[in-house]
Amino acid sequence: MTAGSSDTILSRMNTPTFRLFWLRETGCDAGVVIEAREIERSIRDRVMTLTGGEGGEFALRLPYLDRHQWRRRGPILRNLNYEREGRLIRAILTPAPATRDLAATLALIDPVWTNTPPERKGDYHQVWHRVSHAVQRTLKAGIAAEYFRDLTRLQSRDAAYTMIVYQSSRAYVAKTRHRFTYDLQEYPVCRAVVSAATTLIGARVEAVLEQLHQRLLDAGELDLARRFTPAWHPDIVNAIRKKPRRLLDLLMREAEIVNAVIEMGTDRTIHGVHSCARKINTVLRRVQGVDMRRVGVTLLEAADDALTQSPESRGQDVFDTGIRQDLDMSSARRPDSGIGGQKYGDNRYVHRGGQMSNPGIVTDIQAG
Repeated sequence: MTAGSSDTILSRMNTPTFRLFWLRETGCDAGVVIEAREIERSIRDRVMTLTGGEGGEFALRLPYLDRHQWRRRGPILRNLNYEREGRLIRAILTPAPATRDLAATLALIDPVWTNTPPERKGDYHQVWHRVSHAVQRTLKAGIAAEYFRDLTRLQSRDAAYTMIVYQSSRAYVAKTRHRFTYDLQEYPVCRAVVSAATTLIGARVEAVLEQLHQRLLDAGELDLARRFTPAWHPDIVNAIRKKPRRLLDLLMREAEIVNAVIEMGTDRTIHGVHSCARKINTVLRRVQGVDMRRVGVTLLEAADDALTQSPESRGQDVFDTGIRQDLDMSSARRPDSGIGGQKYGDNRYVHRGGQMSNPGIVTDIQAG
């Protein structure tokens, strides 16, 4: 073997290939293998830099683009940041596009979502009641965690008390087949809703106050800590019951998001994806003056988890069993942060980065 032929073989061994996962409105690369020269020109050099000169196969995950974005995909992709984790190279998305990206992945190509029962089937309401309950609980925990991330927000007593009671409030438990959230048609009165959401939540409020109180003590905010002594939990609940408008506003936002997720899961079209993502991002953009859009990905993951539960565990979920106690819960994960993890080891869909079944190019998603 000549020196020239050896160099050629070595060069080929060090030339990477890429398994592309890229969902678009006009099609889907679901694990198709491409060479470096086939990567979009606007990001080719950056992707190759992230390989570090290594050979072998890399997974390349690009974000969902609609038809309008596809026409200007070059600038869009060029303006994104990219990162490498193991053998995965992916785009880093801000909260709003990350929510739409996950919504598209779930509704359009995830078999768990595409195989949900139609409305006329008997288990339709049972399935979506379970999803509703999971989304409500995730919103309560996630919104409160984002709000209390900055302890200075506790200086606004009314807003802080409202958020504490909202986090501790009871998720809606289905009493009728066709309703998935509290009936807020009488807003801003809704006395029955306020009563149902705040009944027997004293222990939860006390638990939340204990954590806030300790955080304030650790931060040296002694005067502020006294306002949030756990012993005040009955007074805080009664204060919100007397002036529940802020609480009802949060429950209204919660209901809008739950309904949007269910409509997307029932519709499963491009229009349904865009409508759901737009609703989530709009509702969470400003909640009591705070941008909560990082919760969008988390609530969609909670909905997905609820759909994937085994039949044996479904019955227990209609009961309101408590709240998350971790006020410092992590923010919404970056797109694909679960890739390679054990939780999604079944590799069902490209958002978590595993190879999909029947990898290849799926065209014209809208028609499908």
